Amino acid sequence: FHQFFIKRPFDGTALLANYLNLFAVIGVASFAYTQLMAFLKRRSYTITSVEKHAAATIIEAKPNRGAIRAKPGQFAFLHFSKSGLREPHPFTIAGLGKDGSVRFAIKPLGDYTARLREQAAVGD
Repeated sequence: FHQFFIKRPFDGTALLANYLNLFAVIGVASFAYTQLMAFLKRRSYTITSVEKHAAATIIEAKPNRGAIRAKPGQFAFLHFSKSGLREPHPFTIAGLGKDGSVRFAIKPLGDYTARLREQAAVGD
């Protein structure tokens, strides 16, 4: 940031200034790319079943439009429209259906997962 907006940020040559400017531009472009791609890759799902077991809550959801391409064991960031569950959290994908449905086995170990166990419902 300072590299672009102060008159002379260092004592050096024009080559060094261009080198630092290039790194600053690459860094800003990389950040913008990652944020844009995360926004474009979002998918909307609807919960089709919630099973509460002693060890974990099994949540299955089907895609509203396009399904994600993933494998069991990969992570997906989930957030819900209910109060207290809007912040995205990473969960491991437990299984995938042929119709694009995704299954998560979530252990209620913290505040968020305990709230999720109580509030998650079919149709969310």
